[in-house]
Amino acid sequence: MGTLYSASKVSDFDLMQGGSDVYIFYAAKVDADSFFVMQKGAFNGLAYFHADKQRGMLNDQNVRCALDRLVQFKTSVDSYRKHRDDRAKQEKVEFDGQTRGVITTYVKSLKSKRADPALERDVSKWWKNTDGSANHAILRIYFLQPSYEIVRNDLGLALRKTVDSLFVVKNTIEQRCWTQWRSFGYESLGGGAFDTEIQAWLKQYQAGFGYYTYALTLPGDRKVHAGSWYEVDCNAFAQP
Repeated sequence: MGTLYSASKVSDFDLMQGGSDVYIFYAAKVDADSFFVMQKGAFNGLAYFHADKQRGMLNDQNVRCALDRLVQFKTSVDSYRKHRDDRAKQEKVEFDGQTRGVITTYVKSLKSKRADPALERDVSKWWKNTDGSANHAILRIYFLQPSYEIVRNDLGLALRKTVDSLFVVKNTIEQRCWTQWRSFGYESLGGGAFDTEIQAWLKQYQAGFGYYTYALTLPGDRKVHAGSWYEVDCNAFAQP
């Protein structure tokens, strides 16, 4: 017995769709005895199935395969895929349009989990020494962890101590605000001592052969990745 495949009717189109995100196929009934199947995705293919196995032996291709319906089928698939892609683009535009508000609300609601004026001064100092700090003033700094996290190597030796921190900056020329989060801290000097020069790291994890940045998860499954900039509403961070 062969593999059983299933498909569902595509609303407003004379098609059925099945498979997964990688292996998608479309099917359309020609008549009571035959149908077309087209695959789109990692591999592309087209097939025509007929209950009469002898049909494939006929010389006349117009009789052997319903060519007139084939053109209609391919047009329907292309039309549906364009409709689907256009809808996805519009949904992304709407999603992105809402994202600034969602991130603004999230950041505005944050309460720093650590009271550390010295570390806050060092973060501000670090920012002033970066290339992107020109015309960008820091409005807020939030510490996302209550204590330092000790990062160790495979041998268990301390490499650095860090605190995940999110900060908000304002472009004083464009009057636009942005937020980003990183891990700030100090390198280990050995023997329990740490350097006094602040540094910043992107918090990453290893998966397979690659390294990926951690992300904060916000409502709507929005991801705020470490080291990436996200625009927020400046009015939410105006000085009282």
